[in-house]
Amino acid sequence: ASVLLVGAYESSSLEDKMALLDVNVKGAACVCDVFGTKLAERRAHGKGAGLLLVSSLLGITGARGVALYAASKAFLTALAVCCFFVSFSSMTITAITINNNKQGGLWSEWQDKGIAVRACVLGPVDTPKLREQGVRPDAAPGIMSADEAAEKCLRTLAGVGPRHVIGWLPAVATVLVERLLPRSLGVAVISEN
Repeated sequence: ASVLLVGAYESSSLEDKMALLDVNVKGAACVCDVFGTKLAERRAHGKGAGLLLVSSLLGITGARGVALYAASKAFLTALAVCCFFVSFSSMTITAITINNNKQGGLWSEWQDKGIAVRACVLGPVDTPKLREQGVRPDAAPGIMSADEAAEKCLRTLAGVGPRHVIGWLPAVATVLVERLLPRSLGVAVISEN
């Protein structure tokens, strides 16, 4: 579940902003709280356990008109992992933590319990919410179907590292914003596209 507000920050009501935070931030924290113990119990019985936090490219890049949404998605990525370096594996960017995996986030906190925690960072996904905002799937480069996004995110649970940027567009945008361009220029490029 996710709430998306598009437009100037002041154009949304405080009620709508709180609804976005309730779902995107508080909802995720509640899920982690409720399922963290259950996942640890599952691991104690020798079963696999993983938590997937679905984030957004906008949580990395930001963009005009989606400030609160982008901040809520940045929260999800930070909840999974706080510090990372980027390595490349085909068209997926995988984050690798340093200092004996003690950087922070649930990925490192729950690692000793055997719980796989991943932040799956997606670009545009063809959802009813995105269509409500006037985005035409045929006009959005790199857009994925919801089924494709779900399949790729689930595959990250078997991967290495806590943050997985999925798809060619998010991979390129992440490198531009985090490594190649000054932050302000990277955000401007993303905002225009």
